Amino acid sequence: VGVGGVGSPTALLLAKHGHQLTLYDPDVVEVKNVGNQLYGPADVGDHKVMALASHIRELSRGAGNIRAHKYKVEVGTVLGTPVVIACVDSLAARQDILHACVGSPEPRILIDVRVGHGSIKVYAVNLGSPEQVMEYQASLAGEGMAGACIVQFEAHVAFMAAALAVRALGHITDPDVQGVERLLILDVDTLGKVQDGPHPWTT
Repeated sequence: VGVGGVGSPTALLLAKHGHQLTLYDPDVVEVKNVGNQLYGPADVGDHKVMALASHIRELSRGAGNIRAHKYKVEVGTVLGTPVVIACVDSLAARQDILHACVGSPEPRILIDVRVGHGSIKVYAVNLGSPEQVMEYQASLAGEGMAGACIVQFEAHVAFMAAALAVRALGHITDPDVQGVERLLILDVDTLGKVQDGPHPWTT
């Protein structure tokens, strides 16, 4: 959900790993998006989800059928995928995505990627665990809107965040990997792990 600075490279990496994609974003490509997102000058004015789906099909043979939705995920939106990855730029949007996940029968995992204050945060939430959902909800209320993420950042940071999102998904779905972090914080400058969440991923 969200195919901007973090969401567009995340979608590409997921396609490269063979995952089927459903994209959500109401925005169109603007000139300012060309520098740090997976869009070119020819995409300006087009809907992001349509342009990105086209690029992914060109760059990844295993992309398969990509479903592209030109609207925002809100409370009441029915999400039809078992895994939802939030790559949006506000806590309000994340709250709407969480409500849509909880209100839909299909989603089981929510991964939230946040970039800001020189760090990347990746939350992994088991939607079947009330404890984890409450823990995640607290993060949406506790950071404040301004501290949640930043709108503009360099492209390499976006790809780092995308790689961490794909890593989290891979670890969650791999039965041989134990103790997946429910919260991973990576320092952008040192590339060092700042903090793990207090509890490992549990199914």
